[in-house]
Amino acid sequence: MKVVNMIGAGAAAAFLWASPAFAQDANREPFSRMYVSVLGGGTLGDDATPVFAAEFGERISSQVQAFVNVSYLDDLMSTRMQNNLAAASALLSAQTRGSWQFAGRDRGIALTLGAKFVPSPRGAFRPYIGAGFGSLTLSRSVTEASLGDVTTSFNEEFGVSDGNVDSTDTSATKPLGEAIGGINVIAGRTYVDINYRYRKAFHTAEAIEFSQLSVGVGVRF
Repeated sequence: MKVVNMIGAGAAAAFLWASPAFAQDANREPFSRMYVSVLGGGTLGDDATPVFAAEFGERISSQVQAFVNVSYLDDLMSTRMQNNLAAASALLSAQTRGSWQFAGRDRGIALTLGAKFVPSPRGAFRPYIGAGFGSLTLSRSVTEASLGDVTTSFNEEFGVSDGNVDSTDTSATKPLGEAIGGINVIAGRTYVDINYRYRKAFHTAEAIEFSQLSVGVGVRF
């Protein structure tokens, strides 16, 4: 819920920032040759996590843009791996008659390349749809409440995994596909980008697929 509220607040702030320029913007031509934007938002659902991204694109025609997007996703650890950590905590606590609390995180870096189709490339509001394909790299870390980072020792001692990252590794890279829909709100050479992405990673033991909302600001040049 905090992530959804953050996205809503960001969208409202972006509209308030851009609105004074709408009346002054006489430059309604299609996007210039290139654009760059920065975005923030989050995934949707019970396991919502913050997302931050940067995107660079180039206009192929008046209605088609090619893009490359790099996104940081704070935590994509599966429920199965979280259960593994809880079970390990309970097992070690019972064996040692102490208190052990393991927690983990799978930070994600997504790199996608794709294209967007802009049906109405003129005017202040320019909706678009698109798709992309690339990779998702997961970096796994395990911590213990009193010891801090114990990733290596946890793997050696318990050897458990969800299959998305092998029990002997701390990272893995998977293919990633995405579908995109959004709208650019033009204010001179700058613009507000509000978009939805559906993303799915392939060749994973536990499903990694999620919806994502982002709001950002870009510059076209």
